[in-house]
Amino acid sequence: MLMAIDPAFANTGWVLAEKGTIFKSGIIITKPSTRKTHSKTFVDAERAQKITKDLLDVIEEYEVQGIVSEIPAGSQSARAAKLLGTSVGLMIGLCTTARLPIDWYMEGSVKEALCGRRDANKRDMIEAAVDFVGGKKKEKQTNAGTRRDYFICGEWWPYGKAEHIADAIGVYVAARSSNLVLLYG
Repeated sequence: MLMAIDPAFANTGWVLAEKGTIFKSGIIITKPSTRKTHSKTFVDAERAQKITKDLLDVIEEYEVQGIVSEIPAGSQSARAAKLLGTSVGLMIGLCTTARLPIDWYMEGSVKEALCGRRDANKRDMIEAAVDFVGGKKKEKQTNAGTRRDYFICGEWWPYGKAEHIADAIGVYVAARSSNLVLLYG
């Protein structure tokens, strides 16, 4: 069993694959606190703990044997850079604790593997991921415009969440010729 992850601090997307088939997906959602009594660092630690615990629960439940992950790069602010670094450290700590091997993939490689080009946008990634897993898309007109939902691995995901699942699928596709996928996924 192999887990592919799109690590992030607010929405960590993951998928599980076995014998070349992605069969399960999920997102771990954490939100910053609105409480004024705690520092951002304290809240960030709580969020990191939730991500780690939830990923570890999936790893244990499905007996995951290896992880492939996108390595976050670039950020828009010092705070975002800190959270990206924390996400990488969290993944390293998780894999060390669970005694799992991990392979890393750059964002451009993930986009190229799934969409055939490094400049793919979020919608391109989602639609390519849906095609890869044999999912579905439905559109609905609302007062705010067109709402798109995507059926991936047995669940409907709204556009804003489907992008994290799509990135995890892209990581898996980028890793298909790696030893971890050949051994475990």
